[in-house]
Amino acid sequence: MNPADQLMQIVRQKKDRLIELTQALVKIPSVNEPPNGNEKPCQEFLRKRLQAMGAQTDLFTLDEIPGLRDDPFYNPGRDAVGRPDLVGVWKGTGGGRSLMLTGHADVVGIGNPSLWNNDPWSGALKDGFIHGRGASDMKGGLAAELIAIEAFLEWGELRGDLIFACVVDEEFGGMNGTLAVVRRGYHAEAAILAEPTGLEILPATGGGLQYRIHAQGKSAFETRKEEGECAILRMTRVVQGLDELEKARCARFRNAKYFGRYPIPAPICVIGIQGGDIQVGGVADKCWIEVWHQALPGETEAQVIGEVKSLFKKLAQNDPWLANHMPDIEPRCKWIDPCAVPERHDFTAVISGAWRQVMSREPELGGFMGATDASRLQLTANTATVNFGPTQRQIHQPNENVSVEELVITAQVMALTILGWCGLTNESMKGKER
Repeated sequence: MNPADQLMQIVRQKKDRLIELTQALVKIPSVNEPPNGNEKPCQEFLRKRLQAMGAQTDLFTLDEIPGLRDDPFYNPGRDAVGRPDLVGVWKGTGGGRSLMLTGHADVVGIGNPSLWNNDPWSGALKDGFIHGRGASDMKGGLAAELIAIEAFLEWGELRGDLIFACVVDEEFGGMNGTLAVVRRGYHAEAAILAEPTGLEILPATGGGLQYRIHAQGKSAFETRKEEGECAILRMTRVVQGLDELEKARCARFRNAKYFGRYPIPAPICVIGIQGGDIQVGGVADKCWIEVWHQALPGETEAQVIGEVKSLFKKLAQNDPWLANHMPDIEPRCKWIDPCAVPERHDFTAVISGAWRQVMSREPELGGFMGATDASRLQLTANTATVNFGPTQRQIHQPNENVSVEELVITAQVMALTILGWCGLTNESMKGKER
């Protein structure tokens, strides 16, 4: 049995430990409720696990990083009190490359409990799937990373350094946790981010901006409607215009590398609306919508905002009121840069080779729809970061779950990537090649 097969077998033998660890993590309700979060119990649990695995651990809050809140990449408006990042380090003997396995401890809330078939914090195992909030996004991925590390360390000795980073405040566009890890001084040449990708290797990541558009109208009593200007009516035209803008952008990106294969590669999603005052009645004098506007690698914030403002000008050509009362754009989070691992980077080849050994076929590389912490690692630490993990199953919805078999496969690919990237010492290799 060759070294790769040996390592895959060890991971497979740890299936029950992988299930137990995922269940234990799901049972910890580490909910992110901006500006606050409750990740600390999860991080303390994981720290004990890392210490038992022989890691040098560092548990620190974001406020312990000097100047972090003034960092140009920092997303303001978040509370860091009692929300520690966790890092574990295993130093290699030298001569290998450094790798970070990372993910986030926080999860979204459960919403309406009556819509869940199981207790959302139970971690119930049924028919090969673990159920509960965070099972797929991304407690299962974190567990797979740790089992991959555990299997490798029991099997051999590292040449390159290996880092495990579990961060806080990722959901809802936070990303400050990963920024804090970098500013704390933890850098690696490459990283795997355990986002749920359907077992696909995604070396590119979307970015974008969440913003509100405010439309102004003029109030009037219902029976004197002609004296008013309806803000909601203007906003319906803006929404229709955004739909047309999305279609134009998707046509432009139809052949975009990594993203062109998706039905809607550049979505513009209206996620909320509010207008008028039903307690007062009459013509609505105000209305706002909240929008997620996805950007693809190569796009900038100025380009995205510019396209939306150009849309307003186009609509105003046939609407004198709108021409004199242009809608305002209010950013609701920091701009998230889209990014991609440079073409022909060695790490893409290494993780693809690991995937090929596990899956016995060629991988198809793609881009992650939406934004992830890969952006922060790529742009602040020059870390080649690939999104890779199990399938998205009901994430951010009731009845979230994750496939146990996919977690095993995820851990196998990660373990082989550690082997291919960090390397195995010559002493460890003795007796393994047969």
